Amino acid sequence: MAVARVLIGSSLLVALAACGGGDDASSEVTAAPADTSGTSDSTDATGTTAPPTTATPETAPSTTAPSTTGPPAPTTVPAPEPIEFDLAALPTLVEQIGDLSSVDPLAFAVELGFPLEIGVPDGSVLYRVDHTVTARQTDDAEFNDVGTEYTVIAPGGEIPDVDIDLDDNGPGSVQIIEIWDPVMADLGYERKNSTTSDPGDPGGPNTVNHVYVPTETAAADVNGNPAGIDSVFVWGDEDVTGASYRSDAPPLQGGYRIDLSAEVSPDTVPVPILASLIDAMPVPDDASFADASLRLIERSPDSFDADKGLNYIEIMLEWTAAPGVTPDQLAAFYSEAEFDGDVLIAAEVPLSGDGPYRPGEVSKYGDADYRVPVLLLQRYAGQISLSEAYDEGDPAEISYRVTLNPTDTELAPPE
Repeated sequence: MAVARVLIGSSLLVALAACGGGDDASSEVTAAPADTSGTSDSTDATGTTAPPTTATPETAPSTTAPSTTGPPAPTTVPAPEPIEFDLAALPTLVEQIGDLSSVDPLAFAVELGFPLEIGVPDGSVLYRVDHTVTARQTDDAEFNDVGTEYTVIAPGGEIPDVDIDLDDNGPGSVQIIEIWDPVMADLGYERKNSTTSDPGDPGGPNTVNHVYVPTETAAADVNGNPAGIDSVFVWGDEDVTGASYRSDAPPLQGGYRIDLSAEVSPDTVPVPILASLIDAMPVPDDASFADASLRLIERSPDSFDADKGLNYIEIMLEWTAAPGVTPDQLAAFYSEAEFDGDVLIAAEVPLSGDGPYRPGEVSKYGDADYRVPVLLLQRYAGQISLSEAYDEGDPAEISYRVTLNPTDTELAPPE
């Protein structure tokens, strides 16, 4: 049974009062056992001493009422249940990315799959969300490596100074401690260390991060999926949008980034939107999951697709085919594959961009490369790619990519 997520509080009031703390004291009290030893003599009623008998110890009278119940039953904590996402709700989310200043940063990041209730200062504006799930294999284990984060522009686009030459790495570093230490403690995390970047140029822009690790009281799951959580990083960045690297030199904007890394079982993708989409995608039974990502990204105002919205969501799913399976065989599979028509259909947007969608089919590109146009929810254009591996001898690859624009509309079926 799926569970719904309830937000506890989606933002923080910035309190710059200094935080304090102390060591917890503990004591142990050990109860000593009661002395219940004793003896009894026996005497004849006539006054004559009776033959000697062996003394029999007597137990002191109990002052404790007999128990009327058995031992307490062991307490068990219910296992978390994976959170599910109804893909029919996706258009409502995507429409909101047209103006990210109007959304609650944490609440929206959670809807897109961020797993922890870690808020940001009031007045922050959501800038980016980034989730990745990658299959890993070592000599000892197989698992999926999870990275999930969200980034905001700080109120007014500035954070306090961060500089390795300042006391405590500057007020920007101290601010993170004051704001997020109590938040992370409530979630069962403790701060371990901090790192500040060396200034590339005098005065920055610089970054600082504080690393929080789970204690015994931290929840051991990601969106209801059992997980081994490694750490949570809280970053302060004087150039959170990367403006200093752009040729058009937009103004610097400072902000914060919160990211979590974890490991889950190899059959788990703990980002609900991605998991639902994987369930809807036809894939050969012997194919293996390889990679998945969901990213909320900003477009440049002068980009080719700027008319579709300055923010978009990009989704990518990848599998590897079984050894020996060729792209030709994968193409034959998708030529007959049945798509879930409520979620995915083999179709494409008409060249005009208007009117009914056009049914799609498998097409060949090059010697061993195939494409299948696919519409998600009859509005978001994407495609399945079938190709040889980049490294010779590796299995063939199956990938699906789709872009979600806030201006995309549902297309009618052909007449």
